[in-house]
Amino acid sequence: MAIQDRRAALKTANRHAIIVAAAQIVSERGLPGLTADELAARADVSRRTIFNHFGSLDEIVTAGFIEAMGVIVEEFTAVAEATPVGEGTAASMFDEIAQVIRATDIVTPLSRMLRLLSPEDPMDAHQDARVRESLRIISDRLAAEVLRRHHGADPLDVNVLVGSLTGGLGVVALHWHVRTGASDDPESRAVWDELVDRVLTTLRDGFGRARD
Repeated sequence: MAIQDRRAALKTANRHAIIVAAAQIVSERGLPGLTADELAARADVSRRTIFNHFGSLDEIVTAGFIEAMGVIVEEFTAVAEATPVGEGTAASMFDEIAQVIRATDIVTPLSRMLRLLSPEDPMDAHQDARVRESLRIISDRLAAEVLRRHHGADPLDVNVLVGSLTGGLGVVALHWHVRTGASDDPESRAVWDELVDRVLTTLRDGFGRARD
């Protein structure tokens, strides 16, 4: 068992080292500067190890984005452990997640990743695909945490609820990037808060009421 634990720990450490090294290279040279040879040298692993963990270099970049955005799930877990379980209704679960989204510093990792991946074109198709894939995985993890907290909740309701919220965040990220260039400053954070509040209010109250 101890040997298996060490192997698992080594795999985790190697994977993290690859993601960190990729982010460093992209920050220095942009995406075109990311090569398997330099990545292997920077992460102190072999090329084979890289592709044992990831199917492509692009997949590594996406993994870095997912890791950065995982702060949402981590924050929800921390808040959930520190507060009593709510009623378990869709409305109460929505409020729990919305509270975390409002309180979590999403701008810092989002700004860094968006500016690295596509500093000049918020509408870049590859970037949009990365954001959507990242949020899909975050949505799955967050839904699992919500179901763990609310054992009696309907999985369909939870997945629809969480998917709507994370999908809304994807829309917010795109519009925020267009309006602010993904900069991280007080003005861009005010825009982020405005867009998040708008989306959360619409999802909470419904589109019919939003038109009134």
